[in-house]
Amino acid sequence: MNLQHAEIIRRIRASGEAITQAVAAVPAAKQAIVPNAGEWSVRQALAHTRDVAIFAYGLRSRRLIAETEPVFQSYDEGEFRKAHPDAGESASDIAYLIAAEHEMMARLLSSLSDADWQKSGSHPEFGSRTLEFFAQRMAEHAEEHAAHIAAIARSL
Repeated sequence: MNLQHAEIIRRIRASGEAITQAVAAVPAAKQAIVPNAGEWSVRQALAHTRDVAIFAYGLRSRRLIAETEPVFQSYDEGEFRKAHPDAGESASDIAYLIAAEHEMMARLLSSLSDADWQKSGSHPEFGSRTLEFFAQRMAEHAEEHAAHIAAIARSL
């Protein structure tokens, strides 16, 4: 495995842990509060991060591992939210699921050759995407939301 892929795997693991740590810094009573108009609460940010990790990056990555040149469906978060409204899960439970999904993806990716990381599928809106792209985005996306949650914690 090359150094770039090892670094992506490290970031996937670290970003899952960063989500968990950021959530632990926000009191449970404040996790559903929207800090400012147009922003997300901690729980909303977590639900979004979990769903994207599982249904966008995770599912597409698994399909790339298992299939040859899959065609991906668009992930419409608004439609998904209508069909699967907030189930009232605790922020710590959602953070646990994010960290678990990140760990599973890190383990799957760790077993692949560098050539496997270049397997691609196509997206109707964005064209060709590689496993490397989805792995990189999984780490970046969680890092972005961990920073958002940490900022909320600092503002309390």
